[in-house]
Amino acid sequence: MVSFAGERRQVVSGTTVEQFLAQFYGDVPEDILACLVNRRQVALDFPLRGFQVALEAVRLASRQGEAVARQSASLVLLEAARDLYPEAHLAVGQSLGGGYFFTWQASTPLTPQTVTSLER
Repeated sequence: MVSFAGERRQVVSGTTVEQFLAQFYGDVPEDILACLVNRRQVALDFPLRGFQVALEAVRLASRQGEAVARQSASLVLLEAARDLYPEAHLAVGQSLGGGYFFTWQASTPLTPQTVTSLER
């Protein structure tokens, strides 16, 4: 049994959060980035299991949603750096004022052109 948005619904064990949301809304709203399952943050591909599941959406406009978006963007940036500059080491540092501090170590200097290539 899944409790979500003031409703309780029966679901097949193993149904993913994304599948449940698609059934609930007709399609998964774009602003839902993750969910809380029994107060634990999970990705949308997380399988729902158990007798009693409390589900809560993590939306982009929330503080938690902003954190998910920042973390996801950081991972995409790290992957782009690895693909474009395999010899480079881009490290994610502390969270500062709603963002992250990154360090770049490479023979390729960090220039505006380098940043532009990573943005694409």
